[in-house]
Amino acid sequence: MPSRNDTPESPFAALRDLKPALPYSNSAISYWHRTTRAFAHLRANETSPLPVSTKYTIIGSGLSGSLTAFELIKSGIPAEQILILEAREAVSGSSGRNAGHVRPDPCSEFSGYAIVHGSDKALEIVKHEMVVLDLVQEFVKTHNIDCEFRPKQTFDVCLTREIAESEMRNVEQYVSAGGSLDHIRYHEGNDAKERTGVHDALSAWEWPAATIHPVKLAQWLLSSSIDKGCKLFTHCPVIQITQNEDETWNMHTNRGMVSTNKVIHCTNAYAGSLLPQLSAMLLTPIKVQMHSLIPDQAFSGGNMLQASMALRYEEHRYYALTQMEKDGTIIFGVAKPSGFTFDDTSYTDELVIEGLEKFEESHDRPSHYSLSVLHTIG
Repeated sequence: MPSRNDTPESPFAALRDLKPALPYSNSAISYWHRTTRAFAHLRANETSPLPVSTKYTIIGSGLSGSLTAFELIKSGIPAEQILILEAREAVSGSSGRNAGHVRPDPCSEFSGYAIVHGSDKALEIVKHEMVVLDLVQEFVKTHNIDCEFRPKQTFDVCLTREIAESEMRNVEQYVSAGGSLDHIRYHEGNDAKERTGVHDALSAWEWPAATIHPVKLAQWLLSSSIDKGCKLFTHCPVIQITQNEDETWNMHTNRGMVSTNKVIHCTNAYAGSLLPQLSAMLLTPIKVQMHSLIPDQAFSGGNMLQASMALRYEEHRYYALTQMEKDGTIIFGVAKPSGFTFDDTSYTDELVIEGLEKFEESHDRPSHYSLSVLHTIG
């Protein structure tokens, strides 16, 4: 992970002048959003008057917000005491703008975690990511949730010698700290090319992961809580929070004010707009552009990709790739340490071209696509 200093040469220098912001009201619609427009609570209570008061207020209706409501109700708190305030339509933030991966990553991220938190904490983070994979799978199975959760192998594919050496050092550091390689396989040379299907692969690391339709999971959580009495108000951004003498809080919105005993922030990079101590340098909005490709026969039917992967070619620069089993859509993203912004209303044509070129270069399958663009602020 790049050092978060603001020297001129740092990619984070641009954050010095980036002020926290609320979600843009005219955000673009992602693949996950386009395939869930029939959700009954998509625009819930968008014009209804706010309640005067409530005991619990959750800001944000993505995975964090919807799971928080679900767990509060599970713990015994009456659902009628819980209010969710969403600035846009339901699940409109980064939970609905991502690559659809449930992907622990011990092979490229450990050293970055260790620089910031130390090796012991870095190992805890990686172990927790693995636990999350198991917990999501168990949760989806227990509740029989239709969210296209699919366990599958994932690859970190090294396309340059520099990246291959860097990942090897990262894994060695992970092992030295006590990390296990029991679930990880290493491929090199022709073995890497054959196993991944990427003809430029120099090496590859393989381990268990999964893919998911994240909006369907969040929408299921919201529906479960709403059915029990929880209230969701969409298109109701919180613009200010003030505290009363009795230690309750006033939530000021564009549609009035509601008083609450407890406030739970589930707003990801937008949190700094209400919590000024969280500057963009600490909680950074990074724009990543994803492309949804509808393939022809080269990647359809029995030719579909069976694994997800990250195609790594420079430090902190890679392409994310997966294919959805239900409709065969390929989700292909361009990730770079740039694009620090809260603006999720547009996309960059150059990255569209780059994404298509790199996808076609990486696989020896002549093909044509129908292209749509989606992006995320995370």
